[in-house]
Amino acid sequence: MPVGELQSAVEHHRNGRLREADEGYRKFLRSEPNHPTALHLLGLILLGRGEPARAAQLFNRALQVAPDLLEAHIGLGNALAAQGKLREAEAALARALSLDPKNIEALNTLGNCLQAMRRFGEAEAVFRQAIAINPTFAELHNNLGNALQAVNKLDEAVAAFREAIALKPDFPEAYSNLGNMLKARNELPEAEASYRRALELNPRYVDALNNLGNTLFAQGFGDEAIATYRRSQEMQPDQGDAYFYESLAQLGLGNLETGFFQYEARWKSILRHARRLFSQPLWLGEPELKVRTILLHAEQGLGDTLQFSRYAALVAAGGATVFLEVQPALKSLLSGLPGVSAVFAKGEQLPSFDFHCPLLSLPHACRTTLATIPPPGAPLTVSADRATYWQRRLPSGSRPRVGLMWSGNPHHVSDRNRSMSLEDLRPLLAQGGVDFFSLQKDYRSEEERQRAMSLGVNDLSAEIADFDSTAALVAQLDLVISVDTSMTHLAGALDRPVWLLLMFCPDWRWLLHRTDSPWYPRTRLFRQERPGDWAKPVETIEALLGGLVKD
Repeated sequence: MPVGELQSAVEHHRNGRLREADEGYRKFLRSEPNHPTALHLLGLILLGRGEPARAAQLFNRALQVAPDLLEAHIGLGNALAAQGKLREAEAALARALSLDPKNIEALNTLGNCLQAMRRFGEAEAVFRQAIAINPTFAELHNNLGNALQAVNKLDEAVAAFREAIALKPDFPEAYSNLGNMLKARNELPEAEASYRRALELNPRYVDALNNLGNTLFAQGFGDEAIATYRRSQEMQPDQGDAYFYESLAQLGLGNLETGFFQYEARWKSILRHARRLFSQPLWLGEPELKVRTILLHAEQGLGDTLQFSRYAALVAAGGATVFLEVQPALKSLLSGLPGVSAVFAKGEQLPSFDFHCPLLSLPHACRTTLATIPPPGAPLTVSADRATYWQRRLPSGSRPRVGLMWSGNPHHVSDRNRSMSLEDLRPLLAQGGVDFFSLQKDYRSEEERQRAMSLGVNDLSAEIADFDSTAALVAQLDLVISVDTSMTHLAGALDRPVWLLLMFCPDWRWLLHRTDSPWYPRTRLFRQERPGDWAKPVETIEALLGGLVKD
């Protein structure tokens, strides 16, 4: 009789009657509590129901009885992965593959675990191994595309996603992932079409909806993008992504008060890892800070810290004692910041304080609008010794001294779009009567460094030791021409003229369509007219630089 109960439960399970299958397995296990197959199958139901911890217990019980039960090892790997126990999941899946090295489910889950652990090369190898065994399994190609994307192999990722779609034309995740790659390659209309196809297949696919909004905004359709984010918010009100993305669109459109208010949603979105938790309360403009102490702390990149540390003086003007915590590289440079009682490097012992506020929450706390952006303040001070070094090191005379920065961090999410090649700057470098100095501390290659020197750019990388040294150098220049990196903010904070080369849809802080910056009065903006095309902004700068030489 118990065997018949198990067969009946299995039949319910096979036909999708999960409640009846659950009851049948439990009834059978009351008489056969250590039956490995029943334990494993009930574990699968619990795992599918979103109870991975309980499922893992059942898989482990099954394996105690039947250590070579392949399916239980795979189930355990899936259950552990669902709990974020990735190394334990990897071990369980390795045991499964020792029993069956060609098991596709085990290989696929292992690849996903490796990717979640940021072991992207290993993940790629595992997915390729699985595809060699079963080349028609669309999910494998989709997962391979994700691994390739993570290591910036965009063209290969596109091919993988297209193969997944060819094998499974009704695969919304593959269409959405393909859209991500097309957007990264600046193929914006094609990316938009891919997201729309994903949404045709799954109208409630919130990730695709958010990505569609991002792509619409990247094409300059701000109002349509905001409407798309709001559709996403209606579908899933408890998410943070759509609110965060809307905040970026509002900021890019110049709606700073609304945008900075919504920017607080970053703590529920992709920036959640940057959040600092203190026992002291967060200050967002209330209460008044007279005779209180507050810690203002960096949360994102060096450029963000340089841009938003200007708010320290505004907070201090309200009567507070202000402490500032920044990245170690900026401590010395910001130590003389007006309004700041003391500057600490992240990791140093902090004094006691009453409130705290992340730097990028200060515009919201201060209810900033375009009309009330605080000025950069007094230019940063640089070491007299370092200033003297560069005064002696740089050539004197009437020729303009121009610093160049054509690429930023290669690991930045937008590096492919915001950085340019040295060849893109060739028209500028042919300009006579100018002394060009590379502000690149790190080159992409030795060949790039040698190429810059052959084009007449003075290489100072061996002499740029740190941010203080860079600041002292920039302070001696007549002009900085740069792509969107922390160099722009450093030069702006030093009150140097900056000509900023911007990709087609730049970071929100540069707004849309403007040629000036409300954050840095001496910064001029030169925008791509088409995604990926630097020719026009470089041509415009070339003409202006010629006028500078003549002057």
